[in-house]
Amino acid sequence: MKPSSAKSLGILLLLFVGGVTGAAQPALPSISPKAEDLSRAMISTHRPTTKKVTFEALDNSMDATDRILAAYARRAGDADVLTIGGKSDKALLSAHRNMANRKGKVLVVGRPKGKAFQFRDGYAPGGYKTEGSGATFVYAGPLGTSGYHKVDAFSGRDPPGAFLVNPENGAALYVRPEADLVSISTDQKMLAVMNNGLDSPFSILIALFDQRGYSIHLQCQSHMDGGIRQRIIPFFKGWHRNSRGGFDLVLLTQRLDDDPSPRFEAVPVRFSFRDAEWHVYVNDPARFIRSTRLTCWQ
Repeated sequence: MKPSSAKSLGILLLLFVGGVTGAAQPALPSISPKAEDLSRAMISTHRPTTKKVTFEALDNSMDATDRILAAYARRAGDADVLTIGGKSDKALLSAHRNMANRKGKVLVVGRPKGKAFQFRDGYAPGGYKTEGSGATFVYAGPLGTSGYHKVDAFSGRDPPGAFLVNPENGAALYVRPEADLVSISTDQKMLAVMNNGLDSPFSILIALFDQRGYSIHLQCQSHMDGGIRQRIIPFFKGWHRNSRGGFDLVLLTQRLDDDPSPRFEAVPVRFSFRDAEWHVYVNDPARFIRSTRLTCWQ
């Protein structure tokens, strides 16, 4: 490994030791119309994508490996990473009053004449054997020029989540930005969702926004190998300059086996979308499959 690669691996290990705690999948807050939970779809065994992706050798003639390893890892606070905002939406409701308004405890997102989404604040107290439940919804504004609007949902006992709704075509998605990394491409046409790797299985899902709403374009998932779970910690290195062209990742793999000293490896991965198909490039495809047990479908 070259010095720059070793330095990048050291940074990755420090980030891994710092830790990211896994999160359970809480119940989805109810809205009207219903939304698809992408965090659940990401780890589902039912696959809307059907064609298996073949891993290909990465062209390293331009030092692609070192460039991916050295690139800045996106995180909360970066422009292309979705996060949960504050609990006041007065300013955003005022700025976008032609699209969103609040009527008592009901937040309505949509034009007066056309499709609209309703989010109702409320709380149901628990009983002797049940916990209370409820949610508060906060309008977080439009997602660039995508046609989608973001609504943050705060629950009393579960991590907050975010609804992405498109009143023009009726599409509605739900993501959990505090548990998963959620990133929208710079042209607001693709949404990437990936879990933190501490909850098995490690998974990636790419949704493509289109006039009909959205489609699941790519799904990747690791699996067990003889009862041994490969832990994979992802570091999102950003969308390509032509964001519809794909994105880069570094996967920090930890093999858990009989060896008392866990083995770590930083693996650069390039996802490229061209000729209407996804291509996944790695330095050594056979070794990558053995170390990650990752399979991708499109």
